[in-house]
Amino acid sequence: MNKDVKIKITGTHGKGSDKEVLKTHTEGLYYEKNGKNYIRYTEVDPETNAKRKAMIKIEGKTVTVEYRGIAETTMVFDVGNTTRSMYVTSLGSMLLEIDTETLTIDEKEESLEIFIRYRMALANTDPADATIHIHVTE
Repeated sequence: MNKDVKIKITGTHGKGSDKEVLKTHTEGLYYEKNGKNYIRYTEVDPETNAKRKAMIKIEGKTVTVEYRGIAETTMVFDVGNTTRSMYVTSLGSMLLEIDTETLTIDEKEESLEIFIRYRMALANTDPADATIHIHVTE
């Protein structure tokens, strides 16, 4: 698969029964370069119409998600490791810590599916449970 694709992303985060669900349906580009797989797309905030560019990189059993635009961050999902990055907004920067619990990648001829379960803490808050499900089709 190396072409224009449809992308569906469902993410959840929160503590206990207080979970928020975020859904994104968009189109983008999927390609392979230097042994790594990439998904690139643009998200539009439904409330403000602000745009941000997103890139998902799959390298072995590690998934990196980068956002550039009104808020910028790089999230690295690597089972068994705690990764740290900065979440940068117009109001300042905050430390983001991610503990990846499970990560599955299912690549087929005409689709790609990624499921990640992780714990995330922003700016020294208590970690919250989170999941992200990415489904890419031609």
